[in-house]
Amino acid sequence: MEAAAGDTAAAETATDGGSNAGVVAPAGTKYTVNGHENWAMVGDEQPSILFDDVLSSYELDGGAESEVGQTMLEKAVIDNADALGLDNPNGRQYESKYFDLVDAGDGNVWVKADRQLVIYWPYPDGITYETAGSYDFDVFHFTGLHREYTTNGEVQAMVNQAAANINNEKGGAASNKTLSLQVEEVVLTEHGIQLIVDQDRYGFSPFVLSWAKKDTGGGDHGGTTYYTLRYESNGGTKYDSERYRRNTLVELDKEPVREGYTFTGWYADKALTEPIDDIRMTSNKTVYAGWEKTGVPDRLNGDDHFAYIIGRDDGLVHPEATITRAEVATIFFRLLTDEARAEYLTETSPFHDVAPDAWYATAVATMEAMGIVEGRAPAVFDPDAPITRGEFAAIAARFDSAPYDGADRFTDIGGHWAAEYINQAAVKGWVEGQPDGSFAPDRSISRAEAMTLVNRVLGRLPETADDLLDGMITWPDNPPDAWYYLAVQEATNSHDYGRKADTVHETWTGLQPVEDWTRYEQ
Repeated sequence: MEAAAGDTAAAETATDGGSNAGVVAPAGTKYTVNGHENWAMVGDEQPSILFDDVLSSYELDGGAESEVGQTMLEKAVIDNADALGLDNPNGRQYESKYFDLVDAGDGNVWVKADRQLVIYWPYPDGITYETAGSYDFDVFHFTGLHREYTTNGEVQAMVNQAAANINNEKGGAASNKTLSLQVEEVVLTEHGIQLIVDQDRYGFSPFVLSWAKKDTGGGDHGGTTYYTLRYESNGGTKYDSERYRRNTLVELDKEPVREGYTFTGWYADKALTEPIDDIRMTSNKTVYAGWEKTGVPDRLNGDDHFAYIIGRDDGLVHPEATITRAEVATIFFRLLTDEARAEYLTETSPFHDVAPDAWYATAVATMEAMGIVEGRAPAVFDPDAPITRGEFAAIAARFDSAPYDGADRFTDIGGHWAAEYINQAAVKGWVEGQPDGSFAPDRSISRAEAMTLVNRVLGRLPETADDLLDGMITWPDNPPDAWYYLAVQEATNSHDYGRKADTVHETWTGLQPVEDWTRYEQ
């Protein structure tokens, strides 16, 4: 399609209040000039954006004119309004443009970036950033449709081919077809209507902006229909409601966490009888989280809440210090049921670096015999090394026989030796990831973190400080306002308890003497 002269803006700048088109390129972006990687641009190191009008007529052979370009594009959007999720398309306004990245010193030299660019489309005449919120805006991208054509019929065929291959997922990946009609994600900013253009979709292809005044009185005034998806987590992780275009298929990939429970999936109904993996937004929807109470593994003692952390000789518990592999083996040894400990009890291990007279020798040997702990190398346990998050998750998961066969639940565990164990422990709610979605499997774990995780495995969960008792053992380095206060008190005090109404949390009912473990540590 033929383009008229347009405005240009430097790639490193946005628009001035939405009056001119702009583009922002990430630092380190590399450019190809006219398809040649080694050609230099005439102008500045940063290219510019050419914001071109798509002409509404085209001169055919013999001088006759036929309506093409803008009219064809808009008609394709209108004709496919249902598939695009666009209501009352004939009641909307349209604007068709090309976005061409060009050499700032020569507008005839086209440039291609090696990564996504942020494009700012100026607000239509009469609309400002302050008033834009009163309008529904949609941007449609005819990917692969360029300007090298010779006849009106060829253009129409290309438009039809693009419209036959629609992706109505906002901001979704472009189709692998050469020509497609893509719905772009838009954000209203003070610089204009923002959209992110992927390098694979960027080039000499047109965009159509469509807008209409929002309906404020209950009638149909041409706006795009959006519906709200609400997540009812039933006591688990809380999620904000989300808005989606009509007919969007939403993948339900959120994995909420609830203390003492295992997430069983999302359901379409409150009674939890219809499990679903995705949902089509044909109206406002609510999905419901299903849960199963996480039981204590058979070989661990979840009934008797005795102290499994004793503190150190200096009278402190050192919650923020790292915890060693030998210490963790000892903790789980203490937490075995009497039957499991008696069945596997041994003082002989295959590890050359675990001395027979070491205080932890029996614990390490017994846990190795159970298949719960492993060495870091053949015959090497590395007892004094800080344990990692991945190693700790593996120990906890080995107490549970249920395999994990889903996708990785964290972004940084693919290919890691402990990935399956980490996923397995996460499903049970025993371990959690970092705020950025990672797990950091090779990072060492603190004593407070270890106590928190052990308490989750055993279901030892006081809810507030009011659930504890006066006269309990306290620690100078475990202040009541510390995030780990309850976990440390639970781990270092032997006590009787009762379950609260939620059947997950506990209230202490009496204090008991601390267990004497020295018989296993001579």
